[in-house]
Amino acid sequence: MKIFISYRHSEGIAGEANVIHDRLVKQFGAACVFLDSGVLAVGDPFPAVLQAGLATCKVFLVLIDPQWLASADRLHNSADWVRREIETALRRRADDGIRVIPVLLQGAAMPEPERLPASLAGLADLHAAPLHGATLKEDLELLVLRLEGWLTLLELRLWLLARRQASLWVMLGLVLLFCASVVAMFDSMNLETGLEALTLAGAEAIANPKLNEQLVIVVIDKTTKDTLKKRAFDKSWRKEHAQLIRNLSDAGAAVVAFDIYLAEPSEFDTDLFEAIKAVRSTTRVVFGMPPINKPGLMPPPDSVDLGLLCLGSELNLARLAPLVVGTPQVPAAAASAGEKWQYLTSFGAMAALPSSKVGKLDLENRQVFWQFPAGESSLQPFSRIELNKERNREQICAAQAEGNVVAQKIVRFTSLERLREPKRRYRYEDLCCDTANSAESAEPVRSVKLDTARYSKKIVLVGSELDPNDIQRVFSGRGFENRFGYEVHADLINTLLNKNDIRAVSPWLQFLVMQVMGLLGMLARFWRALWKPVRGRLFVFAVPLLYLVLCVGWCVVFDQLLNGVYHLAAFVVAYVVSGMLLRRNGLLTPRGV
Repeated sequence: MKIFISYRHSEGIAGEANVIHDRLVKQFGAACVFLDSGVLAVGDPFPAVLQAGLATCKVFLVLIDPQWLASADRLHNSADWVRREIETALRRRADDGIRVIPVLLQGAAMPEPERLPASLAGLADLHAAPLHGATLKEDLELLVLRLEGWLTLLELRLWLLARRQASLWVMLGLVLLFCASVVAMFDSMNLETGLEALTLAGAEAIANPKLNEQLVIVVIDKTTKDTLKKRAFDKSWRKEHAQLIRNLSDAGAAVVAFDIYLAEPSEFDTDLFEAIKAVRSTTRVVFGMPPINKPGLMPPPDSVDLGLLCLGSELNLARLAPLVVGTPQVPAAAASAGEKWQYLTSFGAMAALPSSKVGKLDLENRQVFWQFPAGESSLQPFSRIELNKERNREQICAAQAEGNVVAQKIVRFTSLERLREPKRRYRYEDLCCDTANSAESAEPVRSVKLDTARYSKKIVLVGSELDPNDIQRVFSGRGFENRFGYEVHADLINTLLNKNDIRAVSPWLQFLVMQVMGLLGMLARFWRALWKPVRGRLFVFAVPLLYLVLCVGWCVVFDQLLNGVYHLAAFVVAYVVSGMLLRRNGLLTPRGV
């Protein structure tokens, strides 16, 4: 919108003309406001410049003060430039529909038609905008709003009233949303977890986590079974497990973690536990803890470490893995130990933190205190707390038991290409034994000499691909993927090794972002530039999309998750409440919003 300001230089209103010009420039931009004193340079042909400004303007302001009619003879002179400017504007008003607005200064009144030349008589019929010296600033603000399209002062008052009411209601809604976020209302409906999974997947697509050099993966698959001449993946494999443990310990491995559990006693157990006991001073051996609903072998005390094999559920796409589970102690035991909980550690945490055990869970600050044999300790943050209030009838893991508190860790998924790189992924049969020796013979399994440089101080994860049910569906940076259970455990171990501590933002930052999103929701309704349907719809769709991009970028840079559901809800609440108030005052429907 281009605005032309017309005034008579000799009448001492140049100062007010400049004030009006500066305010309009601030609102609409310098290119959209024409004032001859600010455009003409010495030597410029002013008729051509004025005509060009008159030909392109959409709004014509004629400034009238009490002395404007004092020299009436000048207005009756056809060569007078003020007269020529007004005549051109009135013609364009009739032909092109431009707005011609008389602006009354210093208490001036509209001129009577008979005192004007016939060509200017139409000016006297136009509604004027008064600017009083005492209230010049406020009157200018009203003029700006009128130029933006407000038709009546009543309509403007209703708009201001609706905006004030919307501010109050939106602030109340933001406070309620903030309270809901504290109790994780949306998370109970799995909305928050789903949006977080989307954010993390986007972050992984941009910056996929590196695979820690300490992690080595050993795979058991159908080829392994055929090579070792095994009929099934059963108890007889414990003979090979024992030799694998000895071989890897000789090669300097820090941890050998089997992503399997020992189901029932067998004749091979003695050899297995003797191998574990023999390497215990240098290599930690970890097996999985049997599911609650299945029997399991109880190993001898101080032999093998058992870790929880629980992973995230299908619904949250394995993103939240139990790190530590606290089980309430019976009153007598709790009193003697001085601790309310006894702790079970996840398989991944045992593998990533050799020789450690849980000292305490700090639920308030979301930290695990790890203790080591030498007496030192360390802190590690976790992502979420879950308190099981009801018994899960289909539970297969201690993390699901009623009354337990679960410290959960958000898992960062590494690309499958990295997990399956040949340089860190080895075949079980190549590491455990001499395959020329029949696994079914009575002879002991012969050892294999392993490269110390390759396995020294490594965390070796042994996983099986023989169980078709041991597959997790995950949503990573590559989209939906099916991964073997040991591969998800590898991601958990890698997350712990790399100290990828994804946490939520602080409550104060959360509320600040809510306010910004609420303001944008109100802006979509109260900013007149967005009242055109196409612009408005584009804005409403663009804000959530740009917010999701911000969430991903924030996660990549700061390793923090914005509370997306609540922030988007703040935008929607502000947009809907503002629309309701505008509609109630009759201001929404006519604009086509």
